[in-house]
Amino acid sequence: MAEATKYYAQSSLPRIEVPLYLRYLENNGQQPQASEVARSLEHDSKLAPQLLFAMDIDAPFMRQLRQGGLFQPDFSERALWQAERTHLDGLLGRVVWYSYGLKPAYPAFVTMFSHMFLHADFGHLFGNMLILGLIGYVVEAALGSRRYLVFYLLAGLASGGLDVMIHPDSGITDIGASGAIAGVMGMYAVLFGLRKIRFFYWLVFYFDYIRAPAIIMLPVWLANEFYQMFLAGPSRVNNLAHVGGLCAGAAIAMVVKRTQGSVDVSYLDESEKEAAFQRRYEEGIKRVAALDMPQAARIFGELHAEKPGDRGLLVQRYNIAKLSPASELFHALSQQILNLTDKDAECIKLQNATYKEYFRIAQPSIRWTPHTLLALARRFASAGFLDDAEKLVNVLGKSPNASLAPALLALGTAYAREKQSEKSRQYLSLLIDRHPQSSEAELAHHILNNAG
Repeated sequence: MAEATKYYAQSSLPRIEVPLYLRYLENNGQQPQASEVARSLEHDSKLAPQLLFAMDIDAPFMRQLRQGGLFQPDFSERALWQAERTHLDGLLGRVVWYSYGLKPAYPAFVTMFSHMFLHADFGHLFGNMLILGLIGYVVEAALGSRRYLVFYLLAGLASGGLDVMIHPDSGITDIGASGAIAGVMGMYAVLFGLRKIRFFYWLVFYFDYIRAPAIIMLPVWLANEFYQMFLAGPSRVNNLAHVGGLCAGAAIAMVVKRTQGSVDVSYLDESEKEAAFQRRYEEGIKRVAALDMPQAARIFGELHAEKPGDRGLLVQRYNIAKLSPASELFHALSQQILNLTDKDAECIKLQNATYKEYFRIAQPSIRWTPHTLLALARRFASAGFLDDAEKLVNVLGKSPNASLAPALLALGTAYAREKQSEKSRQYLSLLIDRHPQSSEAELAHHILNNAG
């Protein structure tokens, strides 16, 4: 832009175009403006480049100028003017905001979109991104990323479209995401309104969350709008057309909200549900401390029903149930622990401790099936609890119909890893003798041959 204005000042264009502009203003009933421009030029001839922008944003004048309607028939410098104006237009075309901003008098498909992604300065960008960050994430979570993107762009198009309708003769280059963000604010207000959501706040070294009605963000957005309107500069930032984006966003949200199942805002309750869950969990712990086991069992049972995959809740229920080792619940919960498939070390330790405890206190007798014991033996062998795995294999070995092949292979392999070759050979040989046709027996042969 600096190169373009410098060229304009050094060219013949001010000498040719400024008189035409003054006469245009006079002929169109703008005598005060023409007189003011003339007086300014008399005091400072260097103001001519500034008129470049004044003329450029006056679309009717520029149309007549480019069409040659303002020149006298005997104008002899048309070729010079044409060449210099073409060169100036080429320089202006290299200015990003000038080329890709939206000029209401010259709307184009590309600029209707591109103007939403340009900003005048860091303050303009920061203000818009702050508002988008505060409200956009909840709207996106409710609508889904794809619909959110489409609706965001539609709101920006509506904002630009309203500007084109209101100012059809304006050559002012409008830029900024504010119109699209106004649409997001419209969606936000309609979707959430007085519904309470969590807001993050920060005060120097302290930060926390508060729950407040979503609509509280509307005044924050309006404050940003006033800031942009009065402090961010009037020449390239679109402020007055934002009502189009706001109304478009609100209308989109109304249509979506009335569509059955289109908006999922249940995630807004997740933090509250989690807080309630934590309160009930702490109440359950207090009941255990007070030896009020029936109430503790009820609380942890309800919590476990809400989160059936929570291992900690399962353990809490088991610890309470084992006080009644003859109860059906104790047997069922111990079975659930043994059926866990998590591979972390803590889970294996839990299963090992539960196995030992269950064998010790279960009444009137243990109820685990051979299938459960077999799976447990394999897990213990793989995890290094070889003594316990060996005991389970010996127990299962008393059952003539039990298929011990997987457990024997796991145990023999585990002992081989521990460099206990005698034990490894013992169980691998037992595997071959008892299940000679199994695939595990083939692996046992391979291990023994390599060891030999």
